[in-house]
Amino acid sequence: MSRARTFADLATASEEGSLASPNMVINGDMAIHQRVGTDTHNDKAVDQIQLIKNNLDTADFNTKHQSLGGIDPFADALEITCTTADTSIGANELIYLVKKFEAQNLQHLSFGSSLAKTTTLSFHVKSNLTGTFSVGLVTQDGTARNIGSTYTIDSANTWEKKTITFVGDPSATIANDNGHGLDMTFILAAGSNWTSTANSSWADYANGRLAHGHNVNIASSTSNEFYITGIQWELGSVATPYKHETISENLARCQRYFFSPQTTNNFMGNLMAPDGNANDFIGSINFPVEMRASPTLTITAAENGTVDGLGGITSSDSNASCISFVRMANDGIAGRRGLNVNGDVDAEL
Repeated sequence: MSRARTFADLATASEEGSLASPNMVINGDMAIHQRVGTDTHNDKAVDQIQLIKNNLDTADFNTKHQSLGGIDPFADALEITCTTADTSIGANELIYLVKKFEAQNLQHLSFGSSLAKTTTLSFHVKSNLTGTFSVGLVTQDGTARNIGSTYTIDSANTWEKKTITFVGDPSATIANDNGHGLDMTFILAAGSNWTSTANSSWADYANGRLAHGHNVNIASSTSNEFYITGIQWELGSVATPYKHETISENLARCQRYFFSPQTTNNFMGNLMAPDGNANDFIGSINFPVEMRASPTLTITAAENGTVDGLGGITSSDSNASCISFVRMANDGIAGRRGLNVNGDVDAEL
């Protein structure tokens, strides 16, 4: 006979992850890739995940968005392939994937207090390499703190689901703002300077704590590959089924940090020139969502009036919501009426 659930039941269930809980990882299913087409190399090949290569001698990689099959319920993954080998990783060499988190999105973790919450990370991974890989969390505000763990790829070329639980940190600082609050790192190769100190509990960050226990070198051969998808980080000590979003929901969360119109020449919109001032274009090109901060613009412009030969951009105004003004070099052309603005905007952490 069933009974009504009490508030105590609900609180316990939520803490343990048996109720639906939001995934703190944006684009964990790797479906959004605004910068590149599928199978196109870029160290930011999928939104929100970046490949970092520190102090490498010779190793290099292709980083691609990959459409895939055979791993229910995911259709996309991030693929890392070694293109230039380095069989002997130096002490200070480091290769890893990083997901950066906006600080104000982590306030419910209650880090820095006695209420600091336990969280669980889960993901699907595949590689031709077997062995022990390191994964961890690094706070960015105040005195940096970190914790790490390891997982093992047991079978080559086989998708495996991994689950890791991290206790909360009552001593960490995560500011309540739109800044860089925390990194999640997936280590792919690490020299001895990064592996020398145990990291199974929270402590002040040191390089030697970042990749403790890691013993795999993805750069050891140009035959090496590493795939990851389905990254989910949630409250509680239980990994729940992956929380899928619609493409539009997922894209909107990504566009808070980076927006590249998926149009011909990355067309964003147009601004108009007021009469008598043919080099100052005014109006507003609104971004799809409010961005994390006023973004960096990478824009080009093309004439939208009757006269060709547009001068170069000398300045532009933007905020987290829109582009509102562009000033062009005065090239003496008075017949222009409008300006097509093409490009992308970046407010990444």
